[in-house]
Amino acid sequence: MATSNWAWLPPELFSNIIDRLSVFDRVSCHYVCKSWRKAAQEKPVRQPPPESPWLMFADPNKGCNFYSVADNKLYRMNMDPLPDIRNYMWIGSSGGWLVIADECSDLYLLNPITRTQIPLPSILPLPSITAGSRDHEGNLNSYLIPFHSDGRYSLEYNIEEIRHYLFSKCKAAVSLSEENSWTVMLLFMRGQRLAYARAGDDAWTAVDHGVCKDLILHDGLFYALMPSHTHYIVETWDLTAARPTPIRIKVAKSRTDLGRSYPYLAMSPSSPGKQLLLVKRVRDHENQFEYRTAGFEVYRLDKSGRSARWMRMQSLGDQTLFIGSNSCRSLSTRAFPKLKRNCIYSTDDIWKKAVHFPVETRDIGVCNLEDGTMAPCCPEDIPRLNWPPPVWITPSLR
Repeated sequence: MATSNWAWLPPELFSNIIDRLSVFDRVSCHYVCKSWRKAAQEKPVRQPPPESPWLMFADPNKGCNFYSVADNKLYRMNMDPLPDIRNYMWIGSSGGWLVIADECSDLYLLNPITRTQIPLPSILPLPSITAGSRDHEGNLNSYLIPFHSDGRYSLEYNIEEIRHYLFSKCKAAVSLSEENSWTVMLLFMRGQRLAYARAGDDAWTAVDHGVCKDLILHDGLFYALMPSHTHYIVETWDLTAARPTPIRIKVAKSRTDLGRSYPYLAMSPSSPGKQLLLVKRVRDHENQFEYRTAGFEVYRLDKSGRSARWMRMQSLGDQTLFIGSNSCRSLSTRAFPKLKRNCIYSTDDIWKKAVHFPVETRDIGVCNLEDGTMAPCCPEDIPRLNWPPPVWITPSLR
């Protein structure tokens, strides 16, 4: 009886098969044999069906683990030939892309599924950042950051540790189709500064604004949340314009004062139209490093009256939210029925603890808004490292 050799499938048949595979199964084809790797690398006729967010962990053995909460599956991926991703700082994610800072605090876009890596402009021209000391060969050893607003005093950070102080959050719009374009908005200096860069830019462009609490990306637009004493300001940025200028909405604070809570913006997929959400994360604190998530409050932006305001939502209905330091995303459980409705999946977002206690367990779980209960959202025995802190990422081949 003749044995079949799957390595020699006709190319057109293999392409027909691979177009029906999930993201992870397509990537797995790379490791079967050379002919499958070549076929899998070709541009697919159809994109795989959309995935719900995966929780991405650094693996003790240099690779990455991805946990799908919808399917209760663990996927492991070798990151060769990339450098050890355990040494990177994961600043933000948008879709299937991470914004990372390496050991020299240089920034990159990274798709961990395809391993595509794109260098971003240097941080040195950013406002308030100047070059520090250099070695005998002229290589930069450190950066200087002003300690006071008048700039009279500066703190010196070496090139590896400055990333822990400097970067707060980053969002990226990436399109690697024929135009090979990307746009990144960076929140840095602990929310005091915003800057953006686009494909072809040699430097970041800084923008003036108040202290920024959160930054999200939706349908190509960037949204920033800025609190003041009397109201919030929501800025909307279209960075495809030649000279981007924000559209500002003032929102009364009333009973939505943040206090010691942690705010996130999200865009609801509800119909008709879409609604901007404000999510408040409430924690029980023993001290700045000992805490746990106690619950969430969700508000929607109401612009129907004379002035915009945040309206408390008692339920998300068929929606579910994924939040963390890197992202906040709303999904419909009608589109993703394996996810829990009216729930919030959350990861840890306090960088100070992550930096000072890199091996500590992270504050990860799922909150049921109906009864306020918290529960684990992934198995405790997943092989993982707690540095860099786990992030939500939506796997994509684009």
